[in-house]
Amino acid sequence: MKQARRLEAIVEDLLSLSRLDQSDEADTNLLEDCNLEPLVSSCIQGFEQQAAEKSIKIEFQSPPEYWVQANSNLLEQALGNLIDNAIKYSEPDRGIQVTIEEVENEAVVSVRDQGIGIPEEHFPRLFERFYRVEKGRSRKLGGTGLGLAIVKHIAKLHLGRVSVQSVHGKGSTFSIHLPKGSFTRHED
Repeated sequence: MKQARRLEAIVEDLLSLSRLDQSDEADTNLLEDCNLEPLVSSCIQGFEQQAAEKSIKIEFQSPPEYWVQANSNLLEQALGNLIDNAIKYSEPDRGIQVTIEEVENEAVVSVRDQGIGIPEEHFPRLFERFYRVEKGRSRKLGGTGLGLAIVKHIAKLHLGRVSVQSVHGKGSTFSIHLPKGSFTRHED
């Protein structure tokens, strides 16, 4: 049964990547005004049970309104992959911080954990399909090796990028950067 679920997850992720590969950039017809704060909040709520099972608290910090032009379903999928990884690779009783902030010319959504961290030599390949830092551990945790590749593709479809900062043994921060040209703030 476990192997069947794993194969199903791999097939779903491969289908998702295949759909993302169909286009090199976001179809502007699929982009809409999207307030990041409720989108991220909703995504976090979807992981509260999984986090609670490990006694992990997810903290969220954001301006009340931060609007972007985005495909909200794809952006939520990318963020969900990052939160899921942060929970999987964190020890119990740790915290995860999710933030939205404007940095220079970008809107940046970041997921910071206090997990196992990643040695720097793995950074160049982290977002490749099927690349795993610790093959045995990630299989045991149920990963397909495609989640970060999906995040990268979704960021690219929004004309953005992904980044990682990590200290082995201390934690990681994965960020989705959206270009300033693709968002505006709505002021009342």
